[in-house]
Amino acid sequence: MPFPVSGRKMPTIATPPCMFTLHGLQPDLPEYVSPEDVAKLLRVAKSSVYGWVRRGELPHYRIGRLLRFKRVDLDRFLAERRVSLQAGQDNRSSTRGSYPSTN
Repeated sequence: MPFPVSGRKMPTIATPPCMFTLHGLQPDLPEYVSPEDVAKLLRVAKSSVYGWVRRGELPHYRIGRLLRFKRVDLDRFLAERRVSLQAGQDNRSSTRGSYPSTN
């Protein structure tokens, strides 16, 4: 039945929480997040986050011994690493599974 009958509610569908929105990270995240939060959001190891910091790739703030990251900086960091596919390309590496020619 496409429309609810008066007095009956339509069932709701539970959707898993999403960390990203159309315009970046979730708006309900705090302004500044920890390295652990960044790792969880991006689904990477904390060592990756610390590596980006060490190499100067990910802007951060140091408060004493603590590191904090601003949401807009994370959005920019992700935008800079966006990979767009050209027409006719797939998302697999062009070298995966290929071997040098023996000719």
